[in-house]
Amino acid sequence: MCIGWKGCHAAGFAWAVCFTLLLAASAIDWQTQLLPDVLTQALVWLGLLAASFGWTQLEVTQAVWGAATGYVSLWSVATAFRRITGKHGMGAGDFKLLAGLGAWLGPLALLPVVILASVSGAMVGLWLQSNQRLTEEGHVPFGPFLAIGGVVVAVIGIEPIAMWMNW
Repeated sequence: MCIGWKGCHAAGFAWAVCFTLLLAASAIDWQTQLLPDVLTQALVWLGLLAASFGWTQLEVTQAVWGAATGYVSLWSVATAFRRITGKHGMGAGDFKLLAGLGAWLGPLALLPVVILASVSGAMVGLWLQSNQRLTEEGHVPFGPFLAIGGVVVAVIGIEPIAMWMNW
């Protein structure tokens, strides 16, 4: 907690830690295509704690459902993809990262986060491909784009994004 700093309080510090974890996870994923458990699990647990202390707009039950929905939704897509194609299309770190975002933002925010992540990731992937800058395997890590989608939804909110997408 920031004592004596005008406008600084526990909720602001908690969100700063959240954004710092997202930045660190994104940088590591971009370089290695790995999302360390120490960062993704910290994001989940800190999101749940932040909700329990009232530092987010969520009730604790919404944070729990957000974490569970985030994990299960990407796990389901990845499992279906693997069963259909026999290939791994996404790592478990992405499931955990979306679980963390769900703990901070709630289950209703996850669809806009994933849509923003998918669109921005596809745009960057196409740009990298057109400039022959893709890795040898041709993979673009999804974690940084999930983080970007999460930050956008956290800062802007769900309502303006939903209106922009005509929901």
